Amino acid sequence: MDDEPAPTAAPTGQPLAGLLGVLREEPGLLGALGRRSTVLVLPDAARAAALAGLTALSRRRPIVVAVPTVAEAERLAGDLTAFLPHD
Repeated sequence: MDDEPAPTAAPTGQPLAGLLGVLREEPGLLGALGRRSTVLVLPDAARAAALAGLTALSRRRPIVVAVPTVAEAERLAGDLTAFLPHD
């Protein structure tokens, strides 16, 4: 008899993808869905999670995001890899 715990699944490359289910209940994100256009103002720490949530909940493409600088765009793109698959 082996008392070791069962191995867990290997990481998929999106370590925070599991949080997307929680975002399905977020009223602010749900309110943004279905609108022709919307503006969300988010703190830096919430941007990637909110955008990943919108991407997961909506079939509309493209989703256009504006940030003030190239550095912020690159940081946001990198942060999104924690939530979304590489498409």
